[in-house]
Amino acid sequence: MQLEPATFDDLDGRAVAALYAHDEHVYRAEVLRGGAAGSGGARSAVVCFVDFGNVEEVPLARIYTLPAEFRSLPAQAVRCVVSGVEPIGQEWTEDALDEMTKLLHEQLVRVNIKEIGPPLLTEILLRTPDSDNVQLHQLLVTAGHARILDSTDHSRTIEE
Repeated sequence: MQLEPATFDDLDGRAVAALYAHDEHVYRAEVLRGGAAGSGGARSAVVCFVDFGNVEEVPLARIYTLPAEFRSLPAQAVRCVVSGVEPIGQEWTEDALDEMTKLLHEQLVRVNIKEIGPPLLTEILLRTPDSDNVQLHQLLVTAGHARILDSTDHSRTIEE
């Protein structure tokens, strides 16, 4: 399939096809912020790859018009939050994010939905060498990356 380069000036919020730099494949994306000068001086856009959930800066030359047959498909990534914890500081540290990535990347997990909203409030259970149903938030607390929220304080639940 031949993709056409995106030609619109206002990309914000648009469904597009974008090249993912890590594997040089094109995936469906939504433009979050478009048209700014990127890190190398070329114009770029910040996109969310809607079927995976990751956010990347992509040069405009690598953003294409999404063919019509792919626009009506629902996004496969679902935004969720881990219930009951917050980071030790104001935001998650790089170490905490690395730990979550190490624990979750390409792993089968069981997700219990505790509250439907946007986003979903979830409890994530995963398999470790010691157990089959370890709660992600408990691993983050044990590793010193998070603290447990008071059961009445759901306003500070942190997105993962």
